[in-house]
Amino acid sequence: MRRRFSRYLFSLCTTAAVLAACGRLSQPESDAASGAFRASWMASEAKGDDLLYVSDEVGNSVYVLAYPKRKLVGMLTGFGSPAGECADKLGNVWIVNQTPAELIEYVHAGTTPIATLHLPGNTPYGCAVDRRTGNLAATSSAGVSIFANAQGAPTTYSVTATYCVYDGRGDLFVDSDPMEELPRVGGPFRSIGVFVTGVRGGLQWDGEYLVDAADPQSGTGDEVAIYQVEVTGTGAGIIGAALLTGRSFSSGSQFSLAGKTIIQPDVNGPGVALYAYPSGGSPKKNLKILGASRLWGTAVSRGKTGER
Repeated sequence: MRRRFSRYLFSLCTTAAVLAACGRLSQPESDAASGAFRASWMASEAKGDDLLYVSDEVGNSVYVLAYPKRKLVGMLTGFGSPAGECADKLGNVWIVNQTPAELIEYVHAGTTPIATLHLPGNTPYGCAVDRRTGNLAATSSAGVSIFANAQGAPTTYSVTATYCVYDGRGDLFVDSDPMEELPRVGGPFRSIGVFVTGVRGGLQWDGEYLVDAADPQSGTGDEVAIYQVEVTGTGAGIIGAALLTGRSFSSGSQFSLAGKTIIQPDVNGPGVALYAYPSGGSPKKNLKILGASRLWGTAVSRGKTGER
């Protein structure tokens, strides 16, 4: 039976929260990280936690918070404009680096890269991991590049896209307009006949549907729409939409899904908002990362047992 994704209004706003440089929260309910740390570090407790990675494009760093506790437990530095992120079933995290165009891999709670893959072209955006095969896909100005088993040189397809995602079967989808699919059985990309216009803001898989995001006003920053897309053997279609509105939150930044929570970073500032999925409404939680400049990508890495 088809589950309908009703229209909801999301109010995106941030609340102030401050974390002192010494690492102590100034308020019991504060959710914040300090920009005072400039060398990669990770608290010993992080290894056993689920972790939320948030990239700061201007600050050239990635903040790491225990999730869902939202406590700062680490920070990765030394990037050149980090953008989108993705995690595999082991909890390893890939960071899309723009300068130079690379994919950089960290183990869960690690501070030193364990692999670096070079991307063709420039201006990379996002990435996705096929949790069945380990294949890694990334989007850039060159198109969509796929690294078999997340290593070696990629196969690159000339497809215009900002973000990509694998579904549970291993089919790859990209947010071109119309959206396109690369079937797991091989062959060229094919259109699935779904048009979503505007500046794109992420593409996710919720276990049943594709979840796409775009700014319908093409970059105004005033609202972002989240679309739920059903793909069947005979076609695909949008079965519902939710409008996200708020202060400085805008499209372009990569939202992510963690179970029943939408994680929406602020591409114009240091805020991250958490919303109930798919009901939406006002944010369940707001957090502000003190010292962050332009938050772009997010990914949740599972601790201990990996994917759950």
